[in-house]
Amino acid sequence: LATVLNASGLNIDAATLAGEVYIPDRKGALQVEMIAAVRRHGRTPYQIDNDLQSIIDQLRHGLPVLVLLTLGYSALPVYHYAVVIGYEPDSDSLIMRSGEDYRLLMSRHQFLSAWSKSGNWALAVPSPGKLPANVNVERYLGAVIALESVGQWHAAQQSYLSVLSKWPDNTLARFGLANALRSQGKLTEAVDQYRQVLKQDTDHRPARNNLADTLLRLGRCDDALSVLEPALINNASQADTDKAANMTRIEIQEACPDTPAMQ
Repeated sequence: LATVLNASGLNIDAATLAGEVYIPDRKGALQVEMIAAVRRHGRTPYQIDNDLQSIIDQLRHGLPVLVLLTLGYSALPVYHYAVVIGYEPDSDSLIMRSGEDYRLLMSRHQFLSAWSKSGNWALAVPSPGKLPANVNVERYLGAVIALESVGQWHAAQQSYLSVLSKWPDNTLARFGLANALRSQGKLTEAVDQYRQVLKQDTDHRPARNNLADTLLRLGRCDDALSVLEPALINNASQADTDKAANMTRIEIQEACPDTPAMQ
């Protein structure tokens, strides 16, 4: 874990990470703990496809790959994390950082056998703003959204921008970027991004609600109320988006009593 995080631009040692992920009863760490630690350190944990070519693609892209292997015998398995750092075509072997081995060579056959027994789990940890190779954008965005749950808004912002640099019309990434900006207090920038979302999708109710809330924070009461269209406010639906919009309308009218009430 320290190897892939340091490759992403951090400076952290294994001893520090051990306190975060090591489970004494299991004498090791679960994948979910490894992923959570990556998020806590402001990186996007991206689980790659479960084939060898996907590992090689990440290596060519400059990303080492954290893998879980099952060594030993089926009756007495030994689970072991390692980091694939290269591929040696002449010997058809994977080059790994493994435990105290700085450069361990493992044949393709041996690696695939040990890797498959652990469900072909593999994780890439790109630096902020860098996309993994051959990225599945939906899967990547799912990993970015999870960054928000631990308050890593700046890391999320950079990751959303990396998606938008390649897919500028991706509404989910644009909406996520707006939320990340708002959560960092960059309200004017957030307003611009919410408006971009609504240009792409006028029916995007969460963006409309969040835009109104952001305008309220900026003291722009009339603008805030105008974006909450009557058709949305008067909707009797119990959907969360409609409930949120009605709550935002109430907050606007309470904060700005001179603002005309919507009919």
